[in-house]
Amino acid sequence: MASLRATFRLPGLAKVATRHNTFAATAIRAYSTKPQGLKDRLRELIPEKREEVKQVKAEFGSKVLGETTVDMAYG
Repeated sequence: MASLRATFRLPGLAKVATRHNTFAATAIRAYSTKPQGLKDRLRELIPEKREEVKQVKAEFGSKVLGETTVDMAYG
């Protein structure tokens, strides 16, 4: 029965947690030194991921995933 009561209280707790998380995210954003746009971040990440995909395809490209291969999954 106690667990049933706790279940009904969760929506109220979720609101408090959401407000707290929003405040924390805002505070962290306020302390960042330099805002970085999405395109800038993608320019950093894409070359790294491209190399990672090349390595995976070279090592596992012909391996079968069910009825498909790793090469088919990456396209």
